[in-house]
Amino acid sequence: MFQISPLFDLLPQPAFPGQMMQQTVQLYQDDAFFRLAHEKARRRSHLTGIFSGKRPAAVHISNNLRHLAPIDAGVEHQYLARGYFQESDPQQFAEKCARLRHCIVIVNNNDAHAGGDATGYKAFYNACPDTLFVVWDWDNHHWLELSSVLAAHSDLYVPTHQENLYLLSRYNANITEAVAAGVSQWTRDFLRERQDAMVASQRSDAPLGMHIPYAPFQYRNRVVATLQSRYPSIGFSSHQFHERSAEEKFGEWIAHKLHLIVPVLNDVPIRLFDALATGGIPLIPDSLRFTHWLNDAHVEDFLCYSADDILHPQAMVERGCEMFDRHGEAGIRRRAGYALQQHHGDARVGMILNAVARLYGSVWKH
Repeated sequence: MFQISPLFDLLPQPAFPGQMMQQTVQLYQDDAFFRLAHEKARRRSHLTGIFSGKRPAAVHISNNLRHLAPIDAGVEHQYLARGYFQESDPQQFAEKCARLRHCIVIVNNNDAHAGGDATGYKAFYNACPDTLFVVWDWDNHHWLELSSVLAAHSDLYVPTHQENLYLLSRYNANITEAVAAGVSQWTRDFLRERQDAMVASQRSDAPLGMHIPYAPFQYRNRVVATLQSRYPSIGFSSHQFHERSAEEKFGEWIAHKLHLIVPVLNDVPIRLFDALATGGIPLIPDSLRFTHWLNDAHVEDFLCYSADDILHPQAMVERGCEMFDRHGEAGIRRRAGYALQQHHGDARVGMILNAVARLYGSVWKH
């Protein structure tokens, strides 16, 4: 009745998964990775001696995370300027290093490189043996050239996605489970103050789904283009989206009941949480149905779509709008409140600092 095996037999490169696994296993048996692990263990012991049972002098947070703050922190937190690690002046470099001494520095991967080159950040890491560097890597699902560098040059490596964790653990044994990116384009106060605006907004039935096109991810681009032919509010945007004001972006998100989420691979995109935080219902692929990040969500606060829904989306969109309308104001407030409590980046920063405390014994809460 269903031609699964004939279609499976037509898939390209059937030996590829096994070959990829064999090559990965073979590479990471090399003793060079043990020598790296031993040196990192020595650095960890040194940092434990500095931070165990003590509060850091400060928690520094890199620029891409400037809308986030640790909740109930008992230590001062500061934000690093954009391009902080791209420092060519020796005196300025030394002064910056001095300011970071005995501090915890949380670095988003987007702040640790310039055009894919992490030389500047590596220089700080190597020059600051008394500083505890945490890298929160939002691209470990696909940008492994950079991820491997950042894993090796961090004292706690925090991947955002579940992909490639074994591989990256060979560059740094001090690796957490995946910590999904949380809402970061709006502060908690910004969203809390606009709950009434979310409820009052006249929302379109057409799903919003503007995605930045990435050439390597042709399947994702085809999904977006296919649905764009039915809904003009779905399509492609540019990186200039990030230059718009918080208010402008907020106004766009609350103008729609539904939000299409198309991952580049099978990652948990940040826009899933942005949709909930602005009171909307995210439309997510079937492959994310069982992500533990939604275990506590109301069963009708998200909707999954299949390959058939991509080709024939009308029924899915109608069902999503019916769910939105039926739950009304209570649903909007429930989704926004849930995201604000569970999935804002502030909560993620707390998770990261808890991991630092568990590993190094540092104290950061009141």
